[in-house]
Amino acid sequence: MSSTDPNEEALRLKYAEVAALKAALAQKQALKRRQEAHAARIQKRSKYGNQHPSYPQPRKFGNLKLVMNNGTTQEGSSSEPSSEGYVSVQSSGGNTLYNVNVYQEEAEKLKKKIELKKKQVQEQRRIKKLKARISRQRARYVSADRIKINGDKYSVIKGGYRLIPTTMFQTTNPDTCVWNGIKYKRAENTGTFKPLEKIPKTKHSKEVCKYFQNTGMCEKGSLCKYAHNKDMIRICPLFLAGKCYGRNCLLSHSPNDSNTPACRYYLDKTCTNPTCKYRHFKPDYYDDPNYEILTCRPFAIGGYCARGKKCPFLHLPNCPDFEEDNYCRYGRECALTHRFTLRTQDQIATRSNKYIREETVVTKETTPTPQKQIISSYTVDPKLLFAVDLTGNYQYYIDNEGNLAANDSKEFLIELSDSEEDDIDSETEGFDEEDGEEDDLELNDDYVGV
Repeated sequence: MSSTDPNEEALRLKYAEVAALKAALAQKQALKRRQEAHAARIQKRSKYGNQHPSYPQPRKFGNLKLVMNNGTTQEGSSSEPSSEGYVSVQSSGGNTLYNVNVYQEEAEKLKKKIELKKKQVQEQRRIKKLKARISRQRARYVSADRIKINGDKYSVIKGGYRLIPTTMFQTTNPDTCVWNGIKYKRAENTGTFKPLEKIPKTKHSKEVCKYFQNTGMCEKGSLCKYAHNKDMIRICPLFLAGKCYGRNCLLSHSPNDSNTPACRYYLDKTCTNPTCKYRHFKPDYYDDPNYEILTCRPFAIGGYCARGKKCPFLHLPNCPDFEEDNYCRYGRECALTHRFTLRTQDQIATRSNKYIREETVVTKETTPTPQKQIISSYTVDPKLLFAVDLTGNYQYYIDNEGNLAANDSKEFLIELSDSEEDDIDSETEGFDEEDGEEDDLELNDDYVGV
């Protein structure tokens, strides 16, 4: 046997080791190039931040932890394994080693950030859903009286049984309030104030069908879950103008204080029509120049106000939204009148800009214009919103024996009596008191007294 040189054998082993290292290095470099190309493709495809599920995902490794000493001990070292470890994290540039402690801290921060972002997204979705609900409720209860609680507007429905928000309320406001002597609590999901005590039901506490009230008909008929009250049907505008001759008109032809608008000419003291069918009635403080009375929202939009003569607001077809906010979402297509007043003029007037050029500016003091006191559902006593007028515009008084006394109101009063004294008085009305002779003119059927 031929003996081999040990140096040559060692050199051959070194060459083999170098070749193996080169091959391993080439494999790692090729893997790194593939990962970089793959990451570039993913970054290009996810340009807008949304990866398509069909796109290839980066490779995930099962074991990401690499302990350097692997729990083994060497001579001259401590018998306890080192607590320091590293975690391999895959990034766009390849795998990166992180210290375990640093990785855990970053992971906790990232976890808290993700939870915070998730809560923010949930809160945004809740607010968006709440705003959509408030918008639907505002359109549904557009004819209900409105009030203000902590600066937020609410609609009063069902006789005060619910206070529905009409705009997005401030979440920082307290969730409890006291209105009309009753304590309310706000629901978290809907923002509606509900009473914490029992409220007695009123006559008109049940929600009325707005289609039946405005048109006199409803496609659902008796299956409708809302109330169909014939006394609350809107008055026929053609009847008020004396031009409705339809026998089957579904609107009301019975004017009263709850469904008939006020006469604008009477309010201006210029009505000269003796057969005017509009209401000749003024609310309190109407002629006082220090007050301004706004329109009754239930009457203007719903066509009916249960308060009747007890209503402190104007029964006119004016747009209440335009009066309150100087804005109407229907614009020129709104069926109601957009009335401009001095208050509206002040709201839309352009504020003058004053430029100061010198340190000392002498300005003339102007007397501030006195502001009128507004009478609306936001300012009156809440009890007035639930007043009910059961008398209407006509009072029937039938006294067969002549013993009862008539009411104070003499407007449209009908008295029927069977007493003999009334008959004698009626028979002697045609005689002249001075000479006791009968006046032929007054007994004549063609005579018209002035």
